[in-house]
Amino acid sequence: MSQQRPMKFRIEQKNAFQLVGVSNRVTPVDSGEHPGVEQVWKSVDHQTYTQLKSLNNLEPYGVLHVSFGDGVRVKGDYDYYMSVASTEPCPENFSPLIVPALTWVIFEVKIPWEKEKWHRIYGEWFPSSGYEQVVGPMIQVGPEIEIGLEKQLLSEEKEVELWIPVLKVR
Repeated sequence: MSQQRPMKFRIEQKNAFQLVGVSNRVTPVDSGEHPGVEQVWKSVDHQTYTQLKSLNNLEPYGVLHVSFGDGVRVKGDYDYYMSVASTEPCPENFSPLIVPALTWVIFEVKIPWEKEKWHRIYGEWFPSSGYEQVVGPMIQVGPEIEIGLEKQLLSEEKEVELWIPVLKVR
């Protein structure tokens, strides 16, 4: 049996910040990419993607894949945003999302996602951490997407950060 490396994470407080991006309502599926997420990826052209990335002027830097709404925690419909963090006014062709001041646990993980990685976060880390997840967006920092592809194929593992809003409970 291979020895699992400890999960790399940090806890950070962050003031409120704005996300701007392309959003869609998503119904979760058990495996593979969510069709609602793929619709967002397919709807974005090079010009829109370049415009979006040019608005990113604060942390977290990079393309953010954001899940927001009650469905994130209870396996129901939620809003997906392909977005960036920005202090710029939100252009008309994007949707804004104001993220309140929160405490975050930030995991460093390699994607693609597998059930085992979610189990390590929710089945192992949370029960022993003294933290619980609170209402707020779940933010995956990266990866960039390939514009114009039907499917986003990952040929190798990619490092991303997963930001989950938390509250210290013990």
